[in-house]
Amino acid sequence: VLDWDFAADEAELKRALQLDPNSAFAHFILALLRFSQCDLEEGFAQIREAKKLDPLSPGISDFAAFFYVQSGRLDDAIREGQRTLELDPNYVYPVLDSNLATAYREKGDFAQAITLYLRAQEAMRLPSSGLAITYARMGRQPEARRILNELVEKARVQYVAADRIAAVYVALGQNDEAFRWLERAAAERNAILPLRSDPRFADLLRRMGVDPTKVLTGQESR
Repeated sequence: VLDWDFAADEAELKRALQLDPNSAFAHFILALLRFSQCDLEEGFAQIREAKKLDPLSPGISDFAAFFYVQSGRLDDAIREGQRTLELDPNYVYPVLDSNLATAYREKGDFAQAITLYLRAQEAMRLPSSGLAITYARMGRQPEARRILNELVEKARVQYVAADRIAAVYVALGQNDEAFRWLERAAAERNAILPLRSDPRFADLLRRMGVDPTKVLTGQESR
């Protein structure tokens, strides 16, 4: 994964499933690979298999909610996010913020989103990029920029996923600054999510070994 060698990634996962077809973790990681390749149908099939094999895993449930959000299936994302909290009321995945909050935000329920983002922020002890994006969407620019500045300062002294900072710049309409952070995200080998409509995004995907046509087609079909 860190080398963007997706063929080798797939070969190792196939070998893992030969060794143990009932490995929920292997199915889960294969789902991540399929979603990175924009093979949504197979990605959802693999995450469903992982959930069937380990139905009490809040981590698998949380990522299922994340996949639903990214696929525009917001009602499914909310149901799955609520299920995650039923499995573990204190669960917060420390990189992706609160996926349930994001689903509420994308549905326009900003009050619910803010409540959950604040909970996640307190649990992670890290400024919430999702909260900053929510404030930006609401027109509360000063609050969004305050959180953004806190994230940038944190990134000077500890790891903060660069694509999270890039996403806040996107919400604030600062695409050039967003791409500066996306380049950093690419160097760090972390997720690359925003700015799919910008032509620079396609070049970034090609360098990662991902077919930009599939990604952009997947985005348009939501």
